Amino acid sequence: SFSRRPGHEEMLVALGNGDLMQRWMLDSPTWSDWQMFRCPGKVRELASSSAGKNHQEIFTVASTDALMHSWWSGENWWSEWVDMPTPESSGYGRIISIASHSRAYGHQELFVAYDRGPVFHRWRWDDSGWSDWYEFSASEKVGAMTSCGASHEHQEVFALTSDRRLVHARYGPA
Repeated sequence: SFSRRPGHEEMLVALGNGDLMQRWMLDSPTWSDWQMFRCPGKVRELASSSAGKNHQEIFTVASTDALMHSWWSGENWWSEWVDMPTPESSGYGRIISIASHSRAYGHQELFVAYDRGPVFHRWRWDDSGWSDWYEFSASEKVGAMTSCGASHEHQEVFALTSDRRLVHARYGPA
C-alpha cells in the first residue's frame, strides 16, 4: 500500500496467477473496486516506493525475468512500463526478490536478490537519474526481502536466509 499525497491511499496486489490488481481511496473513506493494473506479462515480484509528493514508482519482475518500472507522473496517469537494466553478469541467475524504499524526500533505492547469492542496489536523488548497480554487503544468500524506515534518513533492509533466519542491514540513525 502507498500514498502519493494526503487523502490518497492505494494498494497493489500480485495474485498467484501473476495478475496485478489495484484499488484506491481518494479523499473518501471508501475504497474503489479492484481493477486490473496493466503490466508487461505476469508479475513474479513487486515493490514500490515514492520519491515525494505526487510521485509513486512500481517495480516488477515479470515472468520473462525482466525488471520493469512504471511511475505516477502527477499528471493523473501512470507511465508506460520501462525496462530497468540489471547488473551485467550471466552468473547471478534469476532475480528472486526485490525491495524498494525512500529514506528521504527525493530519494529512492531499489534492492534485487539473485538466486545464486548476490544482492545489488541502486538509488536516485531527485531527478538525477539512477546510479549504477552496486553489490550490497549481504553476508549470505538471501531470499524474500523488504525495506523500510522509521524516520528521515533511516533505512533498513530485512531478508530471509536460505535456512529461514531473518537478517537485516541498517543505514542512518536507529
